Amino acid sequence: MTYGEYSQNNTTPYPPFPVNVSSLKLQVQGVNGQTNTVNASFVYNYKNGTQSTQPLSGNTETGQGNLFPYLLAGNLSAGDLLVKSTYPYYPYVSNETVERVYAGALRSVNLLNITYAVPGEYVRVVFYWDAQTGLVLDGAEYANSSGQT
Repeated sequence: MTYGEYSQNNTTPYPPFPVNVSSLKLQVQGVNGQTNTVNASFVYNYKNGTQSTQPLSGNTETGQGNLFPYLLAGNLSAGDLLVKSTYPYYPYVSNETVERVYAGALRSVNLLNITYAVPGEYVRVVFYWDAQTGLVLDGAEYANSSGQT
């Protein structure tokens, strides 16, 4: 899957992707349905015409590895755990399954919409995954910290 409308606006010292990336491609090399494991890679195409690859691998059921949030198990729906995390005090659960248009086609997608707000800090995370395949289709993270407690 190549992400066509890619952008990031980040002022932190550690952006999620290199700042000079012009496009991203998620390539799945192998899937083992019995063990729920996937081997994949991110291919970064840079504005200067060069390219690099970041390996991704993990378990789509437990969330172990570095697949999350880019790839989840397929065939999930609203109310399902996105990953069976070893941190049960904050489970990631799909808020709802909605219909959205991607690449000119109407798709069923699972939404994760989390807001965390305490004095001096605000974080909102919104992700949409294809319900059938588990591939991330859209994602945004918003964070603001005033440094006050």
